[in-house]
Amino acid sequence: MGYAAEKPRPAGKRSASSLKGTDRGDDIRPSQGAMQYGDTDEFGPAYCTAFVEDEECRILVDTGSSVTLISATFFDKIKEKLYGRIYLTTNVRYRIQGVTGKPERPLAEVQNIPLQFDQRSGVWNLNAGVMEGAPADIILGTNFMIENNAIIDLKNQQIALRNEKTEQLVVLPLSQ
Repeated sequence: MGYAAEKPRPAGKRSASSLKGTDRGDDIRPSQGAMQYGDTDEFGPAYCTAFVEDEECRILVDTGSSVTLISATFFDKIKEKLYGRIYLTTNVRYRIQGVTGKPERPLAEVQNIPLQFDQRSGVWNLNAGVMEGAPADIILGTNFMIENNAIIDLKNQQIALRNEKTEQLVVLPLSQ
């Protein structure tokens, strides 16, 4: 069986594809995670919820990030409540390379952010780089997950964290 030779195309612009949809054409706004990572909402990023000084925050559980980050917007919201209890430095020695490939240095690094997953779980100290334009209030990186023995169960949509020093254990639901 032979194949017909493809007609050569002129160099330069590619012609547009002629695709026809079979759905009703309703516009559905993708989630922030789907837009940020080019993913679908059906199998999008995993989030959990926590609190810093009674301020609810949405946490992106990001196994692709080696460091934990906090959005500059969320940090501005909580920093007055944390005055005197956290350590902040603008002398950050590392750069973050996100999905765009452009390395960026965090604005600052904050240590000892008191993170609470629920009223019973106690306080988990979080160290994070402060970044402009983060896609979530906090991006939980593998540094925190390894330190706290994280077990991510995607089938059951939950994450378990266990702090060996304090013996705290918490199992959190994940959402998209």
